Amino acid sequence: MRLLVLALAAAASVSQTQSPTPKAAPPDWDLSALYPSADAAAKDRAEIEAEMPGLARWKGTLVDAQSIRDALAARSALRMRLARYYAWAMLRVSRDGSDEAAGADLAAATDLSSNIETTAAFIEPELVALGNARLAELARNEQLAAYAKTLTLLRIRASHVLPTAQEELVTSVQPLLRQPASVRDTLFNVELPYPTITAEGEPRRLVPGALRRSLTDPDRATRKAAWHAFTTTQDSFKLTQAALLSSYLSGLAWEAKKRGWASQTEMVTASDPVPAAAFSALSAEAERAVRGPLTRYVALKARALHLPALATYDLGAPIAPDTRHYTIDDAKALTLAAVAPMGQEYQQRLARGFAGKWIDWHPGPTKAPGGLTLYGVASVPAYISISYSEDAPGLAIFAHEWGHWLHWDYAREANRPYETLAPETTTNDLITFVHEMLVTDAEIARAKTSAERIAALTTAIDALRSPYIGVVAQAAFDLAVRDAADKGRALTPEAISKLYCDARDRFSPSTIQRGEHDCLGWVTEPYVYYDMYFYRYLLATSAAAWFAERIAAGDHQAADRLKDLMRAGGSKDGPALLKQADFDVADPSGYAAMTRRIERLTAALEREVKRTQPTR
Repeated sequence: MRLLVLALAAAASVSQTQSPTPKAAPPDWDLSALYPSADAAAKDRAEIEAEMPGLARWKGTLVDAQSIRDALAARSALRMRLARYYAWAMLRVSRDGSDEAAGADLAAATDLSSNIETTAAFIEPELVALGNARLAELARNEQLAAYAKTLTLLRIRASHVLPTAQEELVTSVQPLLRQPASVRDTLFNVELPYPTITAEGEPRRLVPGALRRSLTDPDRATRKAAWHAFTTTQDSFKLTQAALLSSYLSGLAWEAKKRGWASQTEMVTASDPVPAAAFSALSAEAERAVRGPLTRYVALKARALHLPALATYDLGAPIAPDTRHYTIDDAKALTLAAVAPMGQEYQQRLARGFAGKWIDWHPGPTKAPGGLTLYGVASVPAYISISYSEDAPGLAIFAHEWGHWLHWDYAREANRPYETLAPETTTNDLITFVHEMLVTDAEIARAKTSAERIAALTTAIDALRSPYIGVVAQAAFDLAVRDAADKGRALTPEAISKLYCDARDRFSPSTIQRGEHDCLGWVTEPYVYYDMYFYRYLLATSAAAWFAERIAAGDHQAADRLKDLMRAGGSKDGPALLKQADFDVADPSGYAAMTRRIERLTAALEREVKRTQPTR
């Protein structure tokens, strides 16, 4: 049994702007829904630790439906309680990565999760020993209805379940196998000596959020200086980062081999499958978009900036001045209005979320960039952590994370068993991308001037160029680097950089000028440590374009099917839920919706730019 982790959605679409040395404002969220005090949290943790050994009472007894139900229920009860403690710790860490007490609590939650799974490691081997036919029978047993999915998945991976003693050993070392990921996050988010440049007459420390701000600066000298300083610093730590990544992937390769999987990719995605044909189809569409509208977009931007070709640090540069400014209240109002096609009840649900204390949006000096929505406690709505910037990317990530919040809220409403409550990664980012598309389309529609339309169209294209097409490249890199680790190849910085650039170049216009350190993007991205997160999430984001296309056309049934999918939580695997909602992952034509969207936006931008150019 792999180490239990909570359903944590780390939105990767946008890194948020941070001031060079901001003071963290008081949080807007209220964590008392988890625990009223630190003492209450410590008491709950102590009780979980005390009750955990009691799981062993069922060892050697799992032969009938009653004993199986009791054992699975006891394990679930501890997992649910631990989910609360984990959320309480993780949210505090996300707000302040230097909070030592929060870090210690998170480490304790991770260790306790491992201990629970180790103590209960006998469950899977004993159930597998009953035989496939008996497991199938148990999955249909009314007494075990809450665990039907658990038993069905166990049948799928039965041949990879180890004898109890070996299962206990492999489970017990999970914290060690994941330690490189923790070290990497501490290094990157807290201790890395980020460089400082002068921008707008003032020093700017290039933490990830401030880098994004610099790369959208109209001044090319600022963009170039920021990119050079940032990537040079990353280059200085590439040996450490490569060692951490190699260690992490080697650990997964060891576990996959121990369990008899053909690859770590196969092991990681066994319970949340992505058919190879589906990834091939969506990748082919991404390449079509790159060769077609995105190549035209890059050429248009180069002409607008009076450059012979764009460098990597030019990709985020504005074509025209973007004077749009969104306060946090603006973000709420605009998101609420944009999701109107989802129905009045949907808007009311979102408004109730806004009225609660579920988000901390203030930037902070040691706050993780980007955003996350964390859920796992059935009785409590999700919590959101972002570093909000009052610009178009800030608006997009705000809308994105509230999509996660709503997905969890619909799933909670369905009152599903804990085991099938959280959505799988293959559906988890579906509504979030629909949100982003609805918001960007609304901004295009309400633009009053040509400059505003150009800015809105550029934002909409960039929201797909990097967070979607770039993610396809990231997923291809993820596959390649894991394959190299499985085969025992040396993962030196040079070897990793080549794999990264090979994947990136496949999904980037060939006209972009490459710089000395451009292949070091793997150093700044944490997603290889996220168990094939991007590879799996692409099913959701690909389907989002298909749903958004229909919803924008007034297809109310598509909106209703999407809400039904959200209510389904994790009751079925992602491809099955998508098929139920009318999106067939096996049909290549479904992935063309994303290409059509990029083509439509690029063509509109080309027309707008042409319209503003003086006639000769």
